[in-house]
Amino acid sequence: MKKRYYNPELTEQAVRLSDQSDNIKELADELGIEVQGIYKWRKAAKTAIFEYIEIGYNRKQLHSFLGYKTPYEVEQEFYQFKNGV
Repeated sequence: MKKRYYNPELTEQAVRLSDQSDNIKELADELGIEVQGIYKWRKAAKTAIFEYIEIGYNRKQLHSFLGYKTPYEVEQEFYQFKNGV
């Protein structure tokens, strides 16, 4: 079986529609793609969002509640304090 390549716009639209749809199999049939493809794309999208928040945003965004430090800086201070360094 040959591996299929889909347009990135189609994959983004399929992920958006799958969040709104109750029946992913029906959606996959309408779009002419496999159900497993939608689940794979959804997992990739969730991973990308998580990485953006945890790696990109949280390491740069200052929070007043944390004393105008980033969550990453506060986490590093916590582990240094916990380990007695």
